[in-house]
Amino acid sequence: MKSKKLTKSGGMTIPSDLRRELNLQPGDAVDIDNQGDKLIISAHIDRCFICQEEQDTVKYRGKVFCRQCIETLGGMIK
Repeated sequence: MKSKKLTKSGGMTIPSDLRRELNLQPGDAVDIDNQGDKLIISAHIDRCFICQEEQDTVKYRGKVFCRQCIETLGGMIK
């Protein structure tokens, strides 16, 4: 386990050995979540803008949608 101090603005640097292990490059997005009193940082996964589903997604105008939400929205528009 590694220990890091937060900067005055609340940021931190992910140690280089961990970035290499996860193949994170400068400019890559990461997902940050909390589980109880822990912060979980992981490589970014595209999720549906509406339901947060990770599977069967497409990007449209900068947003990600799953096929089920697209079908639901299509039915609402008709």
